[in-house]
Amino acid sequence: MENSIIIIGASGTVGSAIVRYLNVQQDYKLILAGRRAAPLEQLKKSLHADTAILQIDVARFNEPDLLKGASLVIMCVDIPDNRIPKACVEQGIRYMDISASRQVLHYLEATDTLARTHKVPMLFSVGLAPGLTNLLAKRVRDKLPDAPVLEIYVLLGLGEAHGDQAFQWTFDNLHKTYAIHSDGLDEPVKSFSRPKTTDLLGKRKFYLFDFVDQHILKQQKGLHSVSTRLAFDNRFFTRLVGLLRLTGLTRIYRNKWVQRMMMRLLKKIRLGSDVYGIKVIARNEAGQTESAFLQGYNEGAVTAAVAAGMVPLLLESKATGLLHSHELVTDLPAFFTLLQQNNSRLITRL
Repeated sequence: MENSIIIIGASGTVGSAIVRYLNVQQDYKLILAGRRAAPLEQLKKSLHADTAILQIDVARFNEPDLLKGASLVIMCVDIPDNRIPKACVEQGIRYMDISASRQVLHYLEATDTLARTHKVPMLFSVGLAPGLTNLLAKRVRDKLPDAPVLEIYVLLGLGEAHGDQAFQWTFDNLHKTYAIHSDGLDEPVKSFSRPKTTDLLGKRKFYLFDFVDQHILKQQKGLHSVSTRLAFDNRFFTRLVGLLRLTGLTRIYRNKWVQRMMMRLLKKIRLGSDVYGIKVIARNEAGQTESAFLQGYNEGAVTAAVAAGMVPLLLESKATGLLHSHELVTDLPAFFTLLQQNNSRLITRL
């Protein structure tokens, strides 16, 4: 029986890329969903004739029957509550969310018990961070299982064609206090503080940042310290943000007018490329380390490739409740080989 997949936010940058990956595979009936029909109809013109259109507004969702008959829902926009994942699990529909938002994770955690009751899996950590960072963390811990420390480094290109939600999420997190897991305790820290230098596309400083992957991974047995740091490909811009954070001036990025102005600026003036990179280091108490690395171009494209690669694994999974990419993917080398087939410029060192 053909699996029917609803992609909500299908006309967005990442959503449309996921649609195209799945369309090539020809194994699924695709249902393009979103708030406005016109861009969905435009996308449909380049797809198989049996592709369907479904109008859904996640902010006003109150018709669970709209999802009836689907095998899987892939969510490509940030949900404002857990109504849609709840409607999915109550109907036995598997659910995947590509968000990097900690709030979205909380919504799924609140739905976990219900999902287990209905024996339905929900997948989070699908993308760069969380997602690929989780998989590299799994790889280094497999190689050094007694390591209690994980250091995660994420490099983002300022020339990436991000959507507004991604820009807003980054700006909202530049001036923030959050907790990292350090020496077995949750320690309050400031975002974009405590720089560390490592070699990722050349030596550069990386600053603490509130990526959700570190909050997920800290729950693993034996891990006492987990931290994720961020740098941009433009070293000057990275240092500038670090200086602004030191002086407290990064609070201006929380202003919505400033955010809109910066979005227009970054879309108009390319301050960097669309490169991305990840490095994960595991360290044990004897000082031994294991590391894994990847780099590529077009973060949106690799997020879509990860999501598309997860689809058959999630449809076949016997797991129930909330799970993450490192819990779903069992054969890491095979999964990264698949990613490289779809992303010729992706380089990995596992």
